[in-house]
Amino acid sequence: MQRKFLEANTGAFPGSEFDTRGEVVHLTEPSHVLRVLFGFVHPRRHPDIEELEFKALADVAEAAEKYEVFSAIDICKMQMRQFVGKHPVEILIHAARHGHSKLIQDAAPHLARLSTITVVEQLPPRFVVPWLNYRKAWDALFDDITKLILEAGVARPSGRPSYAYFASSLQPEACYACKIAMLTSIQEFKGITTVNELKEALSKPRPRLMQCLTPSCQYNTVFSKLCEDMKAKMEGLSAFILPPSRA
Repeated sequence: MQRKFLEANTGAFPGSEFDTRGEVVHLTEPSHVLRVLFGFVHPRRHPDIEELEFKALADVAEAAEKYEVFSAIDICKMQMRQFVGKHPVEILIHAARHGHSKLIQDAAPHLARLSTITVVEQLPPRFVVPWLNYRKAWDALFDDITKLILEAGVARPSGRPSYAYFASSLQPEACYACKIAMLTSIQEFKGITTVNELKEALSKPRPRLMQCLTPSCQYNTVFSKLCEDMKAKMEGLSAFILPPSRA
């Protein structure tokens, strides 16, 4: 590695005006990481990192930050966004450590179902209040659907359908047993730790339950509609609002 390239394209190595007295600098990163990293220093086509597994990409990104290889930093940030759905916590830690606010914002929706402590422990202090507000908005989705279940009409325990379509409220009804089952499902949804898994759970079919008390119960209609509405609200949820940049 020629010193002039390090001087021109990094911020962490001494320039030619410094006399290193022939001292050899030992780097701690493995050779496969340095090989990719220093490919960004030479005046030639940069390495293609699209095929790197996440662990290798994360190692290169950390080394790029450490040695201030700025061209590699930007490309690694772009590539990390491809993994944000599978590795949001690792990306959050990296982004918070190095002050990449936009990358934190990109990871936020994928962190929304993790415990507040898990996320807050990794955030810079100025991000904590915005995160708590963001998490509050997510929790409100569960509060809203719980309230709607409790307010839903109760199907009459008769041997015949009540034909709720013609009822004065024009709202489908569910029996007590199915309402309890819906509330139980919501509590289970709260324990899901990724947004994608939550969307899958909300999209599952809702067959008639064994414990249903009456043929007039419209559990499938009621719960399917509530789940679809919750998914729509998730999509419309405001993005994580970044705090103002420091001057």
